[in-house]
Amino acid sequence: MDVKFSGDLTIENEYYLAYHNHFKGWVQESTPYYIAGARVDMNKFPAIADSLTNIGLSYLRAYRDPLPEAFRAYEELRLKYNGAFRKYNVLFDKEFKSGQKIPVDTSYFRFEKEMPLDISIDKLSTEFLSYAGFYIYKHSDQSHSLAKQMMTLDELVPLSETRDAIKMKMMSFVYKSSGSEYNKIFPGLVFSNEKYKLAVDSITMLKHKYPIIGKRMPRIKLIDINEDSVLLSDFEGKFLMINFWASWCAPCIKEFPIEKSLHEKYASRGILVVNICVDTDRGKWKEMSSKHGLTMINLYATEKEYSRIRNACDIGFLPRSILVDVDHQVLSNYYKQATQITSLDIDELIRFKSKKKL
Repeated sequence: MDVKFSGDLTIENEYYLAYHNHFKGWVQESTPYYIAGARVDMNKFPAIADSLTNIGLSYLRAYRDPLPEAFRAYEELRLKYNGAFRKYNVLFDKEFKSGQKIPVDTSYFRFEKEMPLDISIDKLSTEFLSYAGFYIYKHSDQSHSLAKQMMTLDELVPLSETRDAIKMKMMSFVYKSSGSEYNKIFPGLVFSNEKYKLAVDSITMLKHKYPIIGKRMPRIKLIDINEDSVLLSDFEGKFLMINFWASWCAPCIKEFPIEKSLHEKYASRGILVVNICVDTDRGKWKEMSSKHGLTMINLYATEKEYSRIRNACDIGFLPRSILVDVDHQVLSNYYKQATQITSLDIDELIRFKSKKKL
């Protein structure tokens, strides 16, 4: 893509610096929402979220230095969509980490009527796009079918550049969930501007495939349950299904029984399941390992090593799996979760291994 920008954003930049200096107690704009959400009945959370959003809006409205009116309008909308997004995401976050559905009144989502998806392209923000993703997920009956979510988007938002932008954001998540699903959905996508369809494919491939796939897994020093140092390269010559998990990740923990079964069944055939605990206290990792009887290759990453892994492998969320071949090269940067792996997948790996030997 050829991207050109001209203009002066000094005034806007000074506003954002002043905003973040004023709220320096907030580690980031989202922090207060999650602190509040962790402590209250979720049915009371929307009102608390509104009060937090109003703090930011009050600062904007009281900001005395000159700001372009178009920017004031944009920033007001951005703050409102940020608050609306947090109402979705704090609830989702609590359910994700607990592994349990949290019942809320239908009135919890009344904010949707005030926050439409068909805004003009010049009002787009990251917060709006994040909000849109949750809105579409909810209105597709919380379907995990990515194709259904795309259909719901087309039904709810008229053909426009705004819909194009939402679709581009969603397609990035589609690829992270399943590369094969991405390849199925992509040809049938309808955009108001065909350039965006080409752009989302190029950007997705650049971000999620290159340069990880086909390259050797980076040298990462890990710790086993006996506190001995281990390198992933120690397992060269074997296929590695590497699963990243954390003690707070309920979906990760649900994968343990299948991961153990796969390792026990196929380790003798050169396919190893390697679980790497990240973002977790070392003592908690050992406690969880004992509680769940983790008999696969069970390793721990320190905060420093996890930072290296996260940057090298573009790990944005958990659970996350990577497939590494016998030459320690990455075959898939977003491999299937254990519960999705079939005997056909295993057969394919065994055939691949045989060809490598030849």
